[in-house]
Formats: sequence, C-alpha cells, structure tokens
Amino acid sequence: MRIAIPEFKAQPNYYKALEDLGAEGIMVTDATAVDPKEFDGLLIPGGVDIHPSIFGEEVNGSREIRPVLDYLQFTVLDKFVKARKPVMGICRGHQVIAAYFGCRLYQDIGEAGNEVHTKKVLAEPDKVHPVTAVPGTLLHTLFGQRFSVNSSHHQAVREEKNGYRIMAESEDGFVEAMYHEKLPVFSTQFHPERMCFQYASDRFVDGAPILREFLKLCAK
Repeated sequence: MRIAIPEFKAQPNYYKALEDLGAEGIMVTDATAVDPKEFDGLLIPGGVDIHPSIFGEEVNGSREIRPVLDYLQFTVLDKFVKARKPVMGICRGHQVIAAYFGCRLYQDIGEAGNEVHTKKVLAEPDKVHPVTAVPGTLLHTLFGQRFSVNSSHHQAVREEKNGYRIMAESEDGFVEAMYHEKLPVFSTQFHPERMCFQYASDRFVDGAPILREFLKLCAK
C-alpha cells in the first residue's frame, strides 16, 4: 500500500509507523507531478505553521511559516480530495485540512493553552492531556468518550465548517480531531505515530488503531 507524504524533509516517525502496519510512506516534493491514481492515500504530517492568509488573516502569532510547503501540501490535498482518495492529517496536517475546508485557526493558543499543549523545547517529552470524543465518531468507537493523547502544538482549529466536523475536543475547548461528513478525510491534532509501537505508553491510548483505520480506508 502506497501512502503519499508531502514534505521536503522526511520525518522518520511517520514512515516507520506506516511500515510497522504494512504500508509504505512515499515522500512527494513536486505538487505538479503528483497523481493520486499512483497512491492509495495521502498523509499530511506535522510541521511548521501555515500562512494565516490561507484562512483570511494577517500574521498574529504564527511563526516559522514556509509558503513553499503550504503550496505543496494544499495543492496535493486538493488533488486527493477531488479524486475522493483517503486523506489523514496529523498536527500541522490537521490544520492544513481544516483550513482547506474553510476553517479558521487560533494562531497561538495563549499562555494557558501552551502550558497544557506545547513543549517548551523540542527534546522534552510530548505533553499529555485528556480529550472527549463526540459520540458515534471514529475515536469514540475506538477509545470511548474520554481518553488521553499526546500534545505538541501552539495553534489550533477554531471551528467546523463546510462538512468538516469536530470529532474530539480537549478539556479547555480546543479541537483535537475532525472528520468530513461525506469524504474519506479525517485528522488529529495529536500525534498517533508517536503513541504506538516503540512509543507506546500507559500515559495515553495506543495510536496504532487510528492509523489502521486510515489504512482500511486506503484499502477500499
């Protein structure tokens, strides 16, 4: 199974998690050359902030913006959505998909939010906090209504829009996962690829079932 991952520098955790589940992550760097027919699905990984002009705002808390990465990921996402191919987003990827469907973002979740959700330095462990899943959604089916996840972000999706619906929220009200009503598209603000296999912990749920559900969509 071939999963496209649009980025310019491979982040090994995503590729390793897919490999452990029997799939192959393939880095794509040329948006114009990507053909969704050559892949079974699209995974948009974590990374730096997207430019707020994409959701109609000026820079006000966003940082480390890379327009060339925005172009790559939004262009590839548009191709896969129009081809009705499965798409999953993680962290930045979650925000990219939400913005694609017209949702606005919090450019920075503030001091209180950062204490709960944001690592102070890259080398420290991810934060961990509980989330609440919307009944009847994928995450509710997998883990029940309330469970813990990892966390490493300073931005968050502000709203649901145009069929992209909230699937889970944190206790302080930030969107932690979303899904599309009609398309095989969903995303998580947290990192399931860092919640499974060698990263498994009793501090949070196993992220592998989430990735397996994505690959089941890709196999159809």
